[in-house]
Amino acid sequence: SFVEAAQVAIEEKSHVVFEKLAHEHLPELNVETVAFGYSGTGQINQLAFYEVFGAPLQPDVVVLVVAGNDFANNSPILESVRYGWHPSHLPRLFFKIAPEGVQRLPIDRDWQEYRLDKPHDGMSGLHKALHKHSYFYHWLFTHLQAERPEFAKLLKGRSQGDISSKRMRTIEQIPGFEEVFAGWSYPNDLGIDRMFYASGSLPPIFEDALSLTGHAFDEFLRYSRRDRFHLVALAAHGLSPRFEPGTKNKGRVMMDRGGFRRLAGLLESRDIPLIDQYDYLINERGSVRDARFHRDGQWSPQGHRWAADTVLEYFRANPEICSRPQHN
Repeated sequence: SFVEAAQVAIEEKSHVVFEKLAHEHLPELNVETVAFGYSGTGQINQLAFYEVFGAPLQPDVVVLVVAGNDFANNSPILESVRYGWHPSHLPRLFFKIAPEGVQRLPIDRDWQEYRLDKPHDGMSGLHKALHKHSYFYHWLFTHLQAERPEFAKLLKGRSQGDISSKRMRTIEQIPGFEEVFAGWSYPNDLGIDRMFYASGSLPPIFEDALSLTGHAFDEFLRYSRRDRFHLVALAAHGLSPRFEPGTKNKGRVMMDRGGFRRLAGLLESRDIPLIDQYDYLINERGSVRDARFHRDGQWSPQGHRWAADTVLEYFRANPEICSRPQHN
């Protein structure tokens, strides 16, 4: 969604701003950018973007933008909880961890026939009608959920915690998925995305998500060697919330910059360069608050500018990035 950037004009998107800055400050590199992004996708889903659209362009550099929800986005089971998909009938590219290794899952064109629930199950009739026909109510309810979730639940008839818990129980009834949520007691435990900021070992389903994220990086590395491009990752600033030592959330100790630390570990072990937008903001005295929209984690126009500046700084320090690598 950070790359899709539906919230800003095309000329404000980070890759467009970066291209303009590169022409001004690094004209010898002759930079041209193309971006592929879709809300809610992780690096595994984005492999399909490269396979279908990216590879024919023969890129010199591929920059993977990594946001705070990408770890979960790479898990077919966690995303089934989030969206109500059947974990064996998925609308996007996924992999799964099997006894014989990591396996690619086919995209099911009939996935909607296997949904765990209907999108409006459990909603009050008034909320359903207003949400469908009134843009003003849609906007008002979105803000109400952020400010007064208990009141929003009364209007909607259910909370996200209620929905996710019901989906988890449904998945546990599917043969082969009976123990998939062992160690995760949601909603009394951390949620789908927040868990990756906790210190120590995580419930198995979240450790699997990290392993699948690593596998996605392995796949991109394989393509980089085959197609001879440089692979780098840009960590969005939202991966780096700060926690004081000993800070707890629902009984779990939170790790300072926990999501970033986990991402850095996955990339370092694979020798994939990591560009850190949060570090750039701190060094340049930029405001994390100004980098995103109010009540929305997406980049504001200023956040897109800072993301472009962050990548430009990396290109400036590594001008060889636009030369074709000589992989074996």
